Amino acid sequence: MNRYEDDEKSIRRAVSSARDSEEAISDGTARAIAALFYGDADTYSFLSSGYFTGDVDELMAAFKKDITTSDLRLWKEPLDALEDYLAERLYNGEVNEKIDGWDEGWVPKHIDYPHDNGQLHDCWCYDGE
Repeated sequence: MNRYEDDEKSIRRAVSSARDSEEAISDGTARAIAALFYGDADTYSFLSSGYFTGDVDELMAAFKKDITTSDLRLWKEPLDALEDYLAERLYNGEVNEKIDGWDEGWVPKHIDYPHDNGQLHDCWCYDGE
């Protein structure tokens, strides 16, 4: 049986990969980060459907309001990536709407034992060669 990464490890890998490629995180990664910090009605509509009003600062404040200072430091990069994701959606006019398929998206999990990307047939990264 395959052993996959836990959510924390897969989120950190996805954020690092997006940062390295200078791209925004995926919808699934944004949803996974939001799930870690959601706690009330202010964040539920984003978590459940991808909907947000376009007020990036307000939504980020809602995600961060119950987080300890040490957890804010620990989760700085993923939270910054989520904020960048929201800012990009705002820039592209992707606000006040639900995202189709949002509830099925999640950060992709890598098989959690050593292998070269593209070389392990049971992993989603397998390139078939």
